[in-house]
Amino acid sequence: MPLTDMDELLESVIDPEMTSLMREASSCYHCGAYRACIVMSCIALFSDIQSKIGAMAPFNSDAKTLHLEIQRRVALQDVFEDYMLTQLGSKTLIDKLDKQRADRIRDLRNKSAHPSGHTPNASEARFVFEEVIDLSLSRKTLLSKAHADHVVSRLLSGSIFISRIKSDMDVVVTGLLENLEPTAVSYLYQKVGDALSQGDPQGNLAEFICSSFRLAHAFPTLKLLSNGFPKAFSGNVTNANLCATVAYAVVVNGNFPSSLSNGEGPQSEQLFASLFSNSTITIQFNQWLLNSLEDWGKVSDGHSAVCLSAVQSFCIRNVTDKRTLQFCMNQLPFRSVWISHFNEMAASSTFTSANSAAQFIIDADQLLSKYLSNEESIYLLSSVAKAGAGASLYARASRNLSDGKFCGAPGLKAKVTAAININPTALDQFVHPGLHLQGSGGRASAFLSDYL
Repeated sequence: MPLTDMDELLESVIDPEMTSLMREASSCYHCGAYRACIVMSCIALFSDIQSKIGAMAPFNSDAKTLHLEIQRRVALQDVFEDYMLTQLGSKTLIDKLDKQRADRIRDLRNKSAHPSGHTPNASEARFVFEEVIDLSLSRKTLLSKAHADHVVSRLLSGSIFISRIKSDMDVVVTGLLENLEPTAVSYLYQKVGDALSQGDPQGNLAEFICSSFRLAHAFPTLKLLSNGFPKAFSGNVTNANLCATVAYAVVVNGNFPSSLSNGEGPQSEQLFASLFSNSTITIQFNQWLLNSLEDWGKVSDGHSAVCLSAVQSFCIRNVTDKRTLQFCMNQLPFRSVWISHFNEMAASSTFTSANSAAQFIIDADQLLSKYLSNEESIYLLSSVAKAGAGASLYARASRNLSDGKFCGAPGLKAKVTAAININPTALDQFVHPGLHLQGSGGRASAFLSDYL
């Protein structure tokens, strides 16, 4: 390994104290002192592992127990390396592969440092130097799985997010992910998924997954989850909460489901369809999905007909929500569907439909008058009038709105009034055909005199 290569490796060492030790090991290597290079590299390795265990102790009971015992042995000047590695493996604080790598480094150190008759060569010294840096010194945390467990524990513990504003949540999640090693990514999200399938009363788990996908540009390893999520959770498509989180996380990562490979597309669509078609999904997750519509719309061009149909069903179930209105008005495949379904509700003779529509018109008057055309506006108000003219027991809210000359919806009233005054004849055909009018002139003029 040329000098420049070893210098480049040193630049990846995080702790300045470990950098100093490894620079000394590099000097030993380049003067032919391979035994000393191996020993110095291992001093850095075990010191770094000990430090990382101490950093995990406050939030991992196994790490805390191990840390205290190592401190006791160090104080007594007892050998602790073998014990430390054994405990790391038995407590699954490191994965099996990393444990095997650490054992091999230790064995080479023992053969080199003790009177075993072994003479270290350049290849062994280079191997130990490189492995020590890759295994521990270049990582922010050695105990990747333990760190992942800590993240899940914090998400379940309580109010981890100071607010539900996306930018604020992203700051918190960045702090949780910045020490996450690539080897722990799949483990972490499997743990989050397992926890989520048991419920998410505070919504922290769902928000964590959404935020982590928004942050994929900052954490490149997370991009792999766009393929990993459907595969990992495809067996749990009946769990509404899990489907809600998984499907949305995949969606906002872009090009769903065309970006998925290895035959995962059908499973992903199953997740997606089960999510948006599930009418029994909890209120909490329904609200969360409504909040996600804007992000979903940004990548809606890449979705299949199955996905579009599922979202359409979801929007119809949540038709009287301002978030649904705004989303549908900005998405051509959904705009006409929303208007048609809402007009049917507004003209309905059933209590639930007609009154829900009338109340939403009052609540969303500003948005409706912004998004609807003159023709769409007059048809909507005349639909309400039609429902209000029916049996009072079934259209009380509609009757109140129409009898009050639509003063409860000032934006729509002003828009329709102005349009009729400008060109009433052009609007005659857009007055609901089922509405009986008494005023003179065309239907638009009669509607104006009767109801506005």
